[in-house]
Amino acid sequence: MIGGRRLGPVLILAGLLAGCGGTAGILDTAPRTVPDNYGLVVTDEPAASAAGREVLAAGGNAIDAGIAAYFALAVTLPGSAGLAGGGVCLAHDGAATTVEALDFSVGPPTAGGFGAPGNLRGMFALHARYGRLRWEQ
Repeated sequence: MIGGRRLGPVLILAGLLAGCGGTAGILDTAPRTVPDNYGLVVTDEPAASAAGREVLAAGGNAIDAGIAAYFALAVTLPGSAGLAGGGVCLAHDGAATTVEALDFSVGPPTAGGFGAPGNLRGMFALHARYGRLRWEQ
């Protein structure tokens, strides 16, 4: 306490603000605008968000951006988006006004005791059905 005031909240705020400067180099390298295509990519890791944003800027759609962000996360934050995982995705087709569920969960255990990973299969299926850009992009 200084002058009868508690410093806890001030020190916590100062500590949080000091940690905000670490992503400036990553975020500054990505394009600032997404021409003719509005979108937002949010992940737990700035480089993955930037990868998704670059795909949008190149003319990709939300599925393309999500796949790019997933593969970037598989490298930069594999505990959250590992290649050996699985998942479920709901894809909304605005033109057809339909919603499709794609289930690419980890498959049943094999003789070795491990399930077949579904993420790679799921990303490929999403891209084949809804992607706009070439897979290589």
